[in-house]
Amino acid sequence: MKKVLFIFGICYLLIFSQESIKKENVDLNVVIQKLNDLEKRINEIEKKIKNIEETTKELKKSLRNLQISVPSSPEVIKVSEEDWKLIKRGMKKEDVTNILGLPNVIQTEGGQIEVWLYYGMGKIFFTQDRVIKIETDRNLSPPTIIK
Repeated sequence: MKKVLFIFGICYLLIFSQESIKKENVDLNVVIQKLNDLEKRINEIEKKIKNIEETTKELKKSLRNLQISVPSSPEVIKVSEEDWKLIKRGMKKEDVTNILGLPNVIQTEGGQIEVWLYYGMGKIFFTQDRVIKIETDRNLSPPTIIK
């Protein structure tokens, strides 16, 4: 959106100031070419930023999984709220793991229901490898679980 407004603004200036550009012997084609080059560079930068954001997200998930795998390691990376909102009823465990990473704790209730706890985010309930319920609890932490 910013890019479109920027380009619109430049075009506006070019259209309404053509006479002053001609008076200063500035070639309009050169200006247009520079604008096109600038737009290409902006698009490349946007793609690189998106790639960096995706890579960072994957790295955080991997680091979080590593922290959970090593019991003596205190967890510092939390599940993002954005990722938490992607979890829906009916999803498979594998899909949940791909989005959120490993849970902090896995519990069973009644032998049939498996509950995955994500500290600082909430609980996900599974039966037959599918999500049946999602409880958001931002205050979920190890002390509140230990009975």
